[in-house]
Amino acid sequence: MNRIGIEVHFLDGCLVEGGYVYLAEQLDDLDPETYLHTRMGCFMESFVGSSTHPNGWGYHDIKAHIISVCVKKATPVEGRRLCALSKEGEVEIYSNGQGQGILEKIPDAGLRLSEYEDGVTGYVTHIREIGSTLFVCGLNGQVYARDPLLGWQHHDAGLFEPMTDDKDEPTHSFTCIDGNHERDVYVVGDDGVGFHFDGTAWHRLDLPTDEHLMWVRCFGRDEVYICGANGVLLRGCARAGFRDVSTVNDNYTWWCVTKFKDVVYLAASEGLFAWDGQCIAPVVTGLTPEIETWRVDTDGTALWSFGVKDLAWFDGQRWQRLHHPDNPRIGS
Repeated sequence: MNRIGIEVHFLDGCLVEGGYVYLAEQLDDLDPETYLHTRMGCFMESFVGSSTHPNGWGYHDIKAHIISVCVKKATPVEGRRLCALSKEGEVEIYSNGQGQGILEKIPDAGLRLSEYEDGVTGYVTHIREIGSTLFVCGLNGQVYARDPLLGWQHHDAGLFEPMTDDKDEPTHSFTCIDGNHERDVYVVGDDGVGFHFDGTAWHRLDLPTDEHLMWVRCFGRDEVYICGANGVLLRGCARAGFRDVSTVNDNYTWWCVTKFKDVVYLAASEGLFAWDGQCIAPVVTGLTPEIETWRVDTDGTALWSFGVKDLAWFDGQRWQRLHHPDNPRIGS
């Protein structure tokens, strides 16, 4: 039997706070088609030098294919939780402080574990806390919200259309969801599709593109960014509409967008880019080599970049690279 190595690559990542990040990792030598496994890793700068986690790193393993992670803020009755979503609709809600969590299943989501009564729902793709509620989106117009008493409920009236024998192509393949609160929610997906929930119903957005949309991020009621394939970057809101502020003609795919210190950052396979309100340009970090990225996140105090192998952060003054202890060191 061949020995399985310990090197990992990153499936998704998010910033919890300051120097604390949460990652979905996959072992390089583990075939995901054969094994159900994701390593949930975290780095806590405050733990560096401690007796329990001297290098600041810790992890636990989960028997699921995790594709999206987020943070659930603390409430008066429950502490902060780290959340991870599998493509089949399994959701781990984990307390790092307690070292334990719960694994829930969105009843109708996925292909492997369940079938919708009128057809197959398909995979889910993204999890995000909006207001104080966890939301999930996915293929065929799926949107779910987690009720603290009732669990995961459909939140996709007018959107959801499962696959059947007569309809074998996905409808509204949603890739990302975000919002300012539970009555102001955006979801985007393939073919330039976007919808907005106003607290009563979903309404289709009139977006000036038909490109595949990868990410949506809200920074207040009137400032929403949507990005995707062929360099498309949209700014606006449901009330006032969206305009295309893209300034590149190259066929970059913006996988993710966030805003840090009044600069909009875009993650692409070709590297990190920034939009200053006038033009989009590559970010020069000064690191060797330059960072590789596809996710960016911020809590306002720092900007973090997550690549397939590369982790780096920016405090507004300088960039630093974070080395994963199981992987070869990047750069000097």
